[in-house]
Amino acid sequence: MQRSATTPLKVIPAEYPLPRKVQMLTNMISVGTLVLMGAVFLYDKILPESWRNNKMGTFLAIWIGSSMLSSMLTKSNAFEIYKGNDLVWSTLKSDRLPNMSDLIKGFEKVGIEIIPPRT
Repeated sequence: MQRSATTPLKVIPAEYPLPRKVQMLTNMISVGTLVLMGAVFLYDKILPESWRNNKMGTFLAIWIGSSMLSSMLTKSNAFEIYKGNDLVWSTLKSDRLPNMSDLIKGFEKVGIEIIPPRT
């Protein structure tokens, strides 16, 4: 016997907010990246000789390095599920992603019954 939901479940994805200090630091990295990239082509006399001799390699190294650094700073590992103000699941608290059993139990706590898939 199949049962259907009586109330549709509306999902609203949102980014997990980063601390202000991290936001400022990533903005500073972006500005620093642009300054260094400009210096490679416009003010190359201030750069070390090895950087001047390989401008394209230097440009790519700055770009890739700053992207990696920004990615490391902005990774939060957050996967949070709320129903209204009620917390259904928190990866930050449990330090792992949920499995189906975790989601079923979490939604049951807030009054939503989920029928697990057949295996």
